[in-house]
Amino acid sequence: MKDMAVVGVLREHGLRPTQQRIAIYRYLLEHPVHPTAEVIFRELKPTLPSCSLMTVYNALDALADAGLIRVVTVEAGVQHFDATVGDHGHFRCKTCSHIYDFPLTPENVSVPTLSGFQIQAQDLYCTGICPTCASAQ
Repeated sequence: MKDMAVVGVLREHGLRPTQQRIAIYRYLLEHPVHPTAEVIFRELKPTLPSCSLMTVYNALDALADAGLIRVVTVEAGVQHFDATVGDHGHFRCKTCSHIYDFPLTPENVSVPTLSGFQIQAQDLYCTGICPTCASAQ
């Protein structure tokens, strides 16, 4: 996605399109690997030398609050970030640590009926061994 398109999306969601927010959101769109803030910081540092890790965290918080990204927590104390905001699940391989997306369908997930509750998002996280790591064992 070009910078002008990212600027438009940020503005549509009520965010000021700072250089850092543009770069971070574009990075997440172009790298759907569920990176951590530290990974994003390390990857963008060469092109944004004045950007701090705190700036990355603040931008990620703003993007998440605006509904443009999802925070993915599949392991205690570690946040990953995902620009795919539609309902889907995540599988984390315990061997290689890669996080995979999978669709949430009526066949693979059952949401209970909760009287009086309004479900706004579904989060399903699975862990195990991915096919690549399983075949290497």
